[in-house]
Amino acid sequence: MAALSTTALAASAHSPKLRFGAPVKLTLFAQCGGYEPGVLVDRYGNIVVTAHKQNHCDGAAVDPQGQTVPARGMSWLWASTDGKHFRDMPGSSVAGVDAADRMDFGDEGHLAQDDRGNIYFADLKLADDTIASWKATGRGRITQTMHQPVMITGQPVDDRPWLAAHGNGVVLFASNAGTTTYQSPQSGSGPSGRYTVYMSYDGGQTFDHLGVTIPNSGWCYPTADHRAGSKLLYVACTDDSHTLFAYVSRDNGHSWSVHRIGRFAALDGWPVATVGPDGTVYVLHLDRQRPSAGAWHLNLYRSTNEGGTWTRWDATPQQGNFDDIAGAAWIDVARDGSIGLTYYLQPPQDPNWHVYAAVTSTWGGRWRIADASGRVHPGSRADGAPWGDFLSCAFGPDNRLHVVWTVPAQLGANAVHGLNSDIYYAQQIG
Repeated sequence: MAALSTTALAASAHSPKLRFGAPVKLTLFAQCGGYEPGVLVDRYGNIVVTAHKQNHCDGAAVDPQGQTVPARGMSWLWASTDGKHFRDMPGSSVAGVDAADRMDFGDEGHLAQDDRGNIYFADLKLADDTIASWKATGRGRITQTMHQPVMITGQPVDDRPWLAAHGNGVVLFASNAGTTTYQSPQSGSGPSGRYTVYMSYDGGQTFDHLGVTIPNSGWCYPTADHRAGSKLLYVACTDDSHTLFAYVSRDNGHSWSVHRIGRFAALDGWPVATVGPDGTVYVLHLDRQRPSAGAWHLNLYRSTNEGGTWTRWDATPQQGNFDDIAGAAWIDVARDGSIGLTYYLQPPQDPNWHVYAAVTSTWGGRWRIADASGRVHPGSRADGAPWGDFLSCAFGPDNRLHVVWTVPAQLGANAVHGLNSDIYYAQQIG
């Protein structure tokens, strides 16, 4: 069913601003920064952040956090209990070498959590991926439970992995084949696509190595329903014909159905999806070329019937110039049902890019807005877009929002534009 427009632009009227604490720099080593950050906050309040290492140190980087071997091959991975002090995520030890998994090469990571305290991490290797997991039993109590250097995906090339998980060890891994012409051998004779879904039912120990290719998929992002006993999994996708659709499984990935969400104009953005505590599923997508009320629209879609039909809200929180990169904005939904967004924006008459956060307690409601980046602006690339490909946000168990983003940085003593960047984090304090 076509999406229904429900609410006009929400930029003119909103509740008092949010408040965010001072930004915290996570990439502390001048030799190697990062980009493409992701953040997860578990039920105990443990904050976990990952980021792609900067390209010049992608194979191996100096990492003074390594007590035995001060080096890193995997993507950046930090943990914190207070949002002010971050440390390396605890790792495994082999023959007395601390965090041996840190030396396992990876260059794009993503995090997910199930409902039994398990945290999962996938790290890209181009021809395959690493999968790792940890068990959280309390605040600051995290122990690594698994690290597998290879997953053995069926596709010849892997790119930008995404994870979703729920229950006790049900893990969905979605991987981009780098082309829309790939088709898994067990997908039948249907249309090919860019993303293939691989399922695990034992906490990532084993996966279906052939997977199921999402037909006609362009850019995709998965999410899971965390209600007790739920078997609902969703993958929100674009195709190359300006259609946004949901790939839905009601049996933990054993079978799938396709449901149309809506139409859009711009082809270069990807959707982001999440599921609220009541089972409502949300998909956020930036459309840069809708003709009404300006050129930039943060369209938020929701379904209250397991992805069957969808309603659209033009939820653009404020006027300004949104970015021209794929990961323009991010979404999460809190335990109390609040909806949170984070996005890059150039306000009118302001040459600087900012990272804004917006929270509303109700669908179609007024936004509370804050400049989460404070004075740590994300800066501009040579093409005028902000740095970093995408940013990310996540609510904690206290219903407060956590935000991560990318900022340009010097490489050594030389401020050469484009060679380095840092990762920053900020948390909502009011």
